[in-house]
Amino acid sequence: MYVDADPAGLFPIARAERSWLEAIEDGSVRVYGEPVLVHALPTWFFAIEPAIPTTLSPGPAPAIA
Repeated sequence: MYVDADPAGLFPIARAERSWLEAIEDGSVRVYGEPVLVHALPTWFFAIEPAIPTTLSPGPAPAIA
């Protein structure tokens, strides 16, 4: 099986921001090979949490003297 994509096409899939099906349908990712493997591809990967949070929780308010 072959996956033809650049990092910009794969990154949103890895971050669970879009599905394999969406990426394949819009052409940003192309998959070739044995149909059984092609259909199984989405089950081989799990979404990951970013190592660095993308949002910060509010901290304590600064003290005003």
